[in-house]
Amino acid sequence: MELLIVGTIIIIGFICGLIVQRIGLPKVTGYITAGILLNPNLFNIIPKELIQHDSLVTNISLAFITFSVGGTIIFKSLKLMGKKILNITFFEAELAFLFVIIGITITSSWFIHIPGASWLSTFIPFGLLMGAMASHTDPVIHELIGPVVSKLALEKAGEIQVGEKFKK
Repeated sequence: MELLIVGTIIIIGFICGLIVQRIGLPKVTGYITAGILLNPNLFNIIPKELIQHDSLVTNISLAFITFSVGGTIIFKSLKLMGKKILNITFFEAELAFLFVIIGITITSSWFIHIPGASWLSTFIPFGLLMGAMASHTDPVIHELIGPVVSKLALEKAGEIQVGEKFKK
């Protein structure tokens, strides 16, 4: 039964990724949407017990993604573009991440009206989720896809960043 559930998660995540890609959003947005839709508290498709013991699934998924990214790195290009990559990573992507987290966390209490919502259980996690998507979809990064990295590597790096930010 667990294999059927894991297969369902993979298929729904894949389909949601394709759907959002067709409307012009990054695949990671579809994966997050699938995770929200499959939340046991929303719909009873996946048992809560599987979610509580999902560290193995998370670790295997992140291992595949990081292995895939590592296999696409071209070190000669990386050396040539080193300074640009550092500027993009630290100043543009992470600043977008931080500003969106701060902005969404502060303002979300005005537009999210859920009974029992608190800073630690609702507003900060929502800010982190939006911040993780913002750094991956930052327009400055998409302008620099050609000279810095391939689109595939950028998407994989964004998926890793989202996974790592929510892993702990």
